[in-house]
Amino acid sequence: MKPLWEIASSLWRFIDQRDQLLIVSLHRIDRPQGLPLSIVEKSLRFLADRYRFVLPDELRHRDVRGKMAMLTVDDGHAEVYSVLYPMIRSLNIRMVVCVTTDFFLRNRWLWFDKVRWILEQPGLDQRLQSYTLPGQTSVFENPRYLSKFFKSLPADTRDELINGLAQHCELNVPTEPSEGFRPVRAHEVQDMLESRAVELASHTVTHPILMNLSDEALEFELRHSKKELEDFSGRRIHSFCYPNGLPGDFDARTMLAVNDAGYGMAFSSIEGVNYKNNLAWDQLKRIHIHRTPHIFKRGISGLTEVIGRLKHL
Repeated sequence: MKPLWEIASSLWRFIDQRDQLLIVSLHRIDRPQGLPLSIVEKSLRFLADRYRFVLPDELRHRDVRGKMAMLTVDDGHAEVYSVLYPMIRSLNIRMVVCVTTDFFLRNRWLWFDKVRWILEQPGLDQRLQSYTLPGQTSVFENPRYLSKFFKSLPADTRDELINGLAQHCELNVPTEPSEGFRPVRAHEVQDMLESRAVELASHTVTHPILMNLSDEALEFELRHSKKELEDFSGRRIHSFCYPNGLPGDFDARTMLAVNDAGYGMAFSSIEGVNYKNNLAWDQLKRIHIHRTPHIFKRGISGLTEVIGRLKHL
C-alpha cells in the first residue's frame, strides 16, 4: 500500500495547483519522544525541492502565491540551533522558532518537560504503580494520560500536582532544565536571526492552555511574550503559536485576543493545508512531520483532507 499512497499523493499534488501555504511543524528531534534526525532531514529535503519557503514577515500583507511553505518549530529547545539550524542552512530553507519566553529567557522548566523528566528517571516502576490521579487512573498503565490530564488544569493546580508526583517518587527536580531539556541560548538565537533564515514567533510566557485563562491572564500571556521577544530581537513579532493548538484549546475569545495583541497570524495544531481561497489567519493549519514518510507526503499533498471529507459524505 505504501507505494500506492506515494503515487496517489504525487498525482494529487500535481493536479491541485491552488495557491497554498503549507505549514510544517516540529517539536523534539533526537530525543526518546522526538523524531529521528534522518526522518526530519528526508522530509525537509523533499519539501525544499518542491516549495518556496517563506517567513511570517514576508506574509504580513497576506499575499499567498503558488506553493509556499513555512517550517515552524515549537518551544525552543537546544537542538533548534545545534541540530536543526545547520540542516536548514544546508537545504537553503528558513524556519520559525515558536518560543516560550519563561523557558527561553529565564531558563525555567516547561511544565510538560518536567513531567517527562520525572517519568524518565530509572527505577520508578513500583512508585508509579501506586500513583493515581483523580478517578483512580493509573499513571503507570497510561503515562500519556498524565500530560493530557495536566493540560486541563489551572496552572497552580497543575504545578502542585507535578510537585506532588516528584515527591511521591522521592525525586528532587533540578531547579533549571537538565541536559536534554534545555532551551536554545540567547547568543545562538541572535546568530540565527542575523542570518535572516530564522524568525521568532510567540508561544506565550508559560505555555498554558489558553482556554483555561482569565481575560487578564490571557492578555498577559499574549502581550508580554510578544513584547519580550521584540525587546530581545529588536524586530517585530508577527506570529503566534497556540500551546497544544487543538480544538478545545482555543476559541473565539482567545482568537480575538490574539488579534487584539497585534499578531498577524496564529498557528494551530489542526492538521491540514491552508489554501488562499479560504485562509483563516488566526487558526492556520499545520502538517506534522511523521515517522512514516508516506503519511507525511499524503498530508502535505492535501489528499488526507480530501479523503476525510469523502468519508463524511
